[in-house]
Parts: sequence; C-alpha cells; structure tokens
Amino acid sequence: MGNKDIVSGDYMADNEHFADAFNYFIYDGEKVIKPENLSAAEAVKTAIVNKLDKILMTLRILVSFIPCLVMCLSSLSTRMMRDIFKEH
Repeated sequence: MGNKDIVSGDYMADNEHFADAFNYFIYDGEKVIKPENLSAAEAVKTAIVNKLDKILMTLRILVSFIPCLVMCLSSLSTRMMRDIFKEH
C-alpha cells in the first residue's frame, strides 16, 4: 500500500496531472485550474475553496426552497385532513 501512495503522490505532484484530476472531479472537466498557476500548497487550497463555494451555493439554493416546501406541505396536509374527515 505504501508504494501505491508514493506513486500516487509523485503522479499528483505534477501540476498537469493535478489540474486535470481536480478539474475533472470538481468542475466536470472544465479547465478552471491551470497548471501554470499552481504551487503545491496553492493547488490544494484552491481546490478546497472552490469545492466549498459550490457546496455553499447548493445549500443556499436548498435553503431558499424551504419556505415554499413548508407552505406546500402545510397546504397538502390541510387538504388531506379535510378529505379524511369528509369520509367519516
């Protein structure tokens, strides 16, 4: 296992490989991270910050739908209760 880690580490130490891998996994292959702009620490920091930005944006979108979801569920439950009591 140690040898695989060393080989993987050596492979990912190459800025071209690192940029390709992170662009694929984080940006669906779009060339956002440029190998010529990377240093060892900067590459990791950039990837993490960009991924966190995507997560936060997704959370903001989801949170914006909560009031609508609550209203829809409330309306649905009111109608369901009305229908249940109509039958009896």
